[in-house]
Amino acid sequence: QVLPESKNFMGHLGISQIDDGKILYSKLAGDEVNIYLMDEDGNNERRLTKGGKFNIQSSVTSDGKYILFSSNRLGAYSIWRMNLDGSEPKQLTKSENSKDVHPRSANNGKTVFFMRQANDGGKGQLMKVSIDGGEVLNLVPKSETSDLMARVSPDGNSLAYYSFTYDKEAKELKPLLRIASLDGDNLVKQTHEFDFDIGRNFEWSPDGNSITFAKRVGIDNLFKLNIEDKKETQVTSFTSGNLINFGWAKDGKNIFLVRGIINSDLVLIKGTTEV
Repeated sequence: QVLPESKNFMGHLGISQIDDGKILYSKLAGDEVNIYLMDEDGNNERRLTKGGKFNIQSSVTSDGKYILFSSNRLGAYSIWRMNLDGSEPKQLTKSENSKDVHPRSANNGKTVFFMRQANDGGKGQLMKVSIDGGEVLNLVPKSETSDLMARVSPDGNSLAYYSFTYDKEAKELKPLLRIASLDGDNLVKQTHEFDFDIGRNFEWSPDGNSITFAKRVGIDNLFKLNIEDKKETQVTSFTSGNLINFGWAKDGKNIFLVRGIINSDLVLIKGTTEV
C-alpha cells in the first residue's frame, strides 16, 4: 500500500506513471479536482494544476514532453496540455456543445486522440487534434456506433477502443471491443472485434498482445484478454473491496491500483404530493 485510506478520491479520475518514475494522479481538494505528482513510494506530493475546477484524466505524451488532461476551467470540458512541472498550460480543443475527455497521445507525440461526447447525450466520437491545438478531425469517420476510450498500443501501431449501439427492440446496449491498425495518427483498418463488454476501465498490456481490464466476478479483479486466441487470464486475486482505477507502471512489471470501499443505503421516503 503506497498511501493510506482517504476520502479525497485519489486516482479515481486518472493514475499513471511518467518516465522518471513519479506517479501522476488526480485528487479532490475542497471543491476542485487537481492533478498531482508524487514519488513511487508516496512521498513528495506536488500539485501541478490550480484554480481550475476539475482537472482530470491525465496522461503523458509518448515522447514524455507534456502531460495531457481534460479540464472545465473555462466552462466546457476541453483537452489541455502542460509541461511536466505544471507550467504553461495550453488549451488544445474548444467545443461549446460537447465534452472533450480522455486524451491519449499517438506514438509520434504530435497528435492527441480524445473522446467527444455531445451534451445532449448523442453518439460519442473519437477525435484527434495536434499537440499544438488547431483543427479537430474525426478519428473513425462514418462510424455508426458510439466510440469511446482510445487506447494506443505500446508500439503505437494499433488502437483499441470501446464501441456500442443501442438495440431499440431489445432495449439494451450492445458493446464491442475493437482494435484497428494505425499509420502514425491515421486509423487504417479494423483488425479485431470482440463481442465483449470490456467497459471503460481498460489498458493495453505492456507486451502489446493483450488488453488488461477490470471485471467484477463477485469481487473486482483485473484480467487479461489475449487478442489472438481471445482467452481471459485473471491477473489479481482480491477477495474484497472495489477496484476503481489502475495503470501499468513504466517497467511493465507492476500495476498501480486504486482500490476502495463503496457504501450504500436503502432509504424509504414516505409522504404526500400536493398538486
